[in-house]
Amino acid sequence: FHNHFDNLVTFNPSTFVLENVAEASAHGFEVGCTLKPMEWVNLALAYTYTDTEDEATGLSLLRRPKNKVSIDLGVRPTDQLNFHLFVRGVGSRSDTDFSSGLSQRVALAGFTTVDAVLSYDLTSNVQLFAKVENLFDKHYENVFGFGTPGLAGFGGIEVRM
Repeated sequence: FHNHFDNLVTFNPSTFVLENVAEASAHGFEVGCTLKPMEWVNLALAYTYTDTEDEATGLSLLRRPKNKVSIDLGVRPTDQLNFHLFVRGVGSRSDTDFSSGLSQRVALAGFTTVDAVLSYDLTSNVQLFAKVENLFDKHYENVFGFGTPGLAGFGGIEVRM
């Protein structure tokens, strides 16, 4: 892909005001594949490479990683039981640090998170499920200085009509 942006809306860390980046570009590629090594196992892999630039400054656009990868392993041992393991990796990216009073560009570290979902179909319309997000309680930032949720668990009943 190759995208060119005129008047891209962004945030100016010096003035705390939304403004436009006059000219910006993003180019890269995405690849993915799905493998089915057994009838009851599904493996989906995806990778995205993105290179961005504020054409006025020559700097990369904020909060846009060059590298992202995802893995989705699905296992369905019976018609009713389904398990998914999701792995998401996000590479380092630039952001702005306001903590010293002056805004300065910093690098946010890359991170990998793992989520798991187990579901059981009681009927064709009723499903029990349990989900764990951030399984290994990874500490990371999508925005500099703002934490993200740690380990979290959810469960419930889904009814389709």
